Amino acid sequence: MSTISQIDTLFSGITSTSSYPPHNGLAVGPGYIVMAEGSRIEWTNLTGGAATVQSVYSFFNSLGATATNSLYDPRVIFDATSGRFIIIMENIGSNGAVSNIDIAVSKDSNPNDGWYFALLNTSLTINGQLTSSDRSTISVDANNIYITAPQYNVNVPGFAGTETWVIGKTAGAGGGLYSGGTLTVVSNQITPSSQGIFAAVAGNNGKTYYACDYSTGSQIVVAVQAFDTATSTFGPTTTISLGNIDQGGSYTAQQQGTALLLDAGDKRVQNLAYSNGFLYGIAEEKPIENGKRSCRGNV
Repeated sequence: MSTISQIDTLFSGITSTSSYPPHNGLAVGPGYIVMAEGSRIEWTNLTGGAATVQSVYSFFNSLGATATNSLYDPRVIFDATSGRFIIIMENIGSNGAVSNIDIAVSKDSNPNDGWYFALLNTSLTINGQLTSSDRSTISVDANNIYITAPQYNVNVPGFAGTETWVIGKTAGAGGGLYSGGTLTVVSNQITPSSQGIFAAVAGNNGKTYYACDYSTGSQIVVAVQAFDTATSTFGPTTTISLGNIDQGGSYTAQQQGTALLLDAGDKRVQNLAYSNGFLYGIAEEKPIENGKRSCRGNV
């Protein structure tokens, strides 16, 4: 039996050089692919035909997005339980606020059938300081949408912690966000600034998991927390010590056979997944020996 991979379909995605880095997002449903980057949103069928392309400012215009705002860090996921695409983007300067997260939910699994839009206020006062969000993450299960974002002080330097919002898909007036009604946050919290930047993943087992990694000055620590969907409560945070595995650096990764470097982001958890009782995360760390590698593990 052959083990050679074969590409069945190949087509171009978004073409734009106006945003760098593009911070692109992509999700695939049963009949469509939805893509987003810093300046464009595009969806097409699974063969690349009948593409719809528009600027992010046009797409989110009903939320006050104009060319004078800064829209960035798009995230795109497909909610397989409800058959919906979800797009979120950071929006700086909309509606007089320091920062918001613009949210779009497709009315069904066909993005051509329309979208519902909502705005999540992320201009939060934490410890007496105004903060704004940056580089949010998103996950979804049968009941809720889970969004996390690191909050940074606006008027003084500093990281204030990670804000986590649990948004009910059908909670709130007018049937909630999934019916075009009021966006309703059913639970939220701010994690300590002494910890790292948390990412979230829904376990689809009644739990949603939050994880981060950070340095204590002498070693790297992984922190893990769970949210219980039945009680809408966050559990205690558990920490796991990994030892002195990070030596700092510019967070670029070498490739074999070329001097071209890959952008590895930073030391925060870049991806988080849950499967068969295990939580998997990946973060870039620089080992003591020459070169760099990814630090992977499961909890």
